[in-house]
Amino acid sequence: MKNIALILVLGLLAGSCSDFLEEDLSTQITSESGALSNASGLTAALAGAYKPLTWTWISGLGNASTQAILMGSDDLTTHKASNKADFRQFDQFKVSNTNGRLPFVWNGAYKSIQGCNNIIANYENATGDQALINQIAGEAYFLRAYNYFWIVRLWGEAPLVLDTHIFTEDILSITKSTVAEIYNQIIMDLQMAEGLLADKKPQPGRAGLGTAKACLAEVYLQMAGWPTNDASKYALAASKAREVIDNEATYGFGLMDDFADLWPNDSINNDGNKEEVFALNFWAGQWYNGNAAYGSAARPGDDQQWDDYFSELTFFYEFPDGYRKDITFQTELIR
Repeated sequence: MKNIALILVLGLLAGSCSDFLEEDLSTQITSESGALSNASGLTAALAGAYKPLTWTWISGLGNASTQAILMGSDDLTTHKASNKADFRQFDQFKVSNTNGRLPFVWNGAYKSIQGCNNIIANYENATGDQALINQIAGEAYFLRAYNYFWIVRLWGEAPLVLDTHIFTEDILSITKSTVAEIYNQIIMDLQMAEGLLADKKPQPGRAGLGTAKACLAEVYLQMAGWPTNDASKYALAASKAREVIDNEATYGFGLMDDFADLWPNDSINNDGNKEEVFALNFWAGQWYNGNAAYGSAARPGDDQQWDDYFSELTFFYEFPDGYRKDITFQTELIR
């Protein structure tokens, strides 16, 4: 994926863009307030670190805008006209630093990182249930790595912020770190997470030990290719993935009997399934409040939805016929 040279001020300061100035203090809890001195405070801070992944409407790292970034592949495309210019830039490998989808991912990632940094800076001195504190810290390390993994793949060199002063005046003096430096930090964070997380996810939408290991395997695999081209990482990726596969029951993973059960869209109370390594949960009650609006984004205009992205025709026609294809694609509209 091409690196995007996005000016830091656009993403973090955004002084002239009111759309990106929604204030949320949930990731700005610091040690000075004493709020992070116990397990209860850390629990609240962790919720704040997850929140920017599913920000209101189309904002945040885990929102529908993120799908634009995946359009460099052969399976997704977007509308050839309408208001989809930002999506088309990704689809055509012509992304500019004024692309309207970029700030959502950038801001969401760094807001989440800020929350993670606050937890990481305070958990060792916190009081309370040590197992709970370890789990929270492990999730913070995982989330920080997860956010930087998106950042380094999209922007390449980027600010590597590891302290708790991301939104103070110190931000003006931060320089970009190299791709290698960011990947090294991602690996260290995931290794820290491995030593702190419980085997299984405490609840759907959160991380467990298996989640961190699977993510680390993907990181190694990515590093084996462009732009780092470190072929030694292939063996590390295979070894780490094997840890997950050989211990799937320990980590709460497994394969579903029915492929259709992976996406039970008709279920309001979807508690996930055992094939999910890491998934963000959304509430069906309101499409705009802390939800990604994925359902509206991916459905066609004929269905009175948004037509943001959909399958490439060639990918659809070459997809092997059968039950899996029937479940993967929507080919009929019922009015």
